Amino acid sequence: MKTTGENIMKSSAIKTVGISLLLAAGFALQAQAEPIYVDFSDANGTTAGNWNNSNTTTEDIADLINDSGASTGISLDVTFVNGSGAASAGFGGAFNTGDTGAPSPFDIASVYGDGTFANGFDSTASFTFTGLGESTYYSFTLYGGRDSGWENGDINLVTGTGSNGIVENRTAVDFQFQSTPGGVIEFNLQGRGSNLATPGINALSFSLSLIHI
Repeated sequence: MKTTGENIMKSSAIKTVGISLLLAAGFALQAQAEPIYVDFSDANGTTAGNWNNSNTTTEDIADLINDSGASTGISLDVTFVNGSGAASAGFGGAFNTGDTGAPSPFDIASVYGDGTFANGFDSTASFTFTGLGESTYYSFTLYGGRDSGWENGDINLVTGTGSNGIVENRTAVDFQFQSTPGGVIEFNLQGRGSNLATPGINALSFSLSLIHI
């Protein structure tokens, strides 16, 4: 796992939020006419079928497959940045298993039940997509939740064009980003709210869907 910072919090010490930023996970990316699905973390198991699984064993994915199982040529790079003190980020535990109302396509226990985390206000989970269409718009749908101790998270666009937004507890949230002329979109997930100033108290989790529009 790629991390920066001095301290990495054990997942057992993370209080429940859909990632302590718990990025719970699954996300769907649609390139061309076919959606692409990614399940983050394997604490609640990996997801079978035409899902891409990003976890401690296979963090980055060089060639994402779409919903039909075909190669897309799109790559995903995941990077975690640890914050100050005990604040950290990474793949989290199964902290969202009580979420039985997750919307399709995230309504699979191995998808919504676990994910990535970035607790503390200065920790981040970063996601970079390359091989996208040049200067092309994509719609991302993020879904996250946690059984208890939730704090909303900020989605900050790093590379590409578009507006930042907020990930809310167990609510599907849509974002639209335009890729660079080189076909790149990068954004990160970071905690928000006063409680996140104390690492380990809250976390955020999400699943993500990306659609070529």
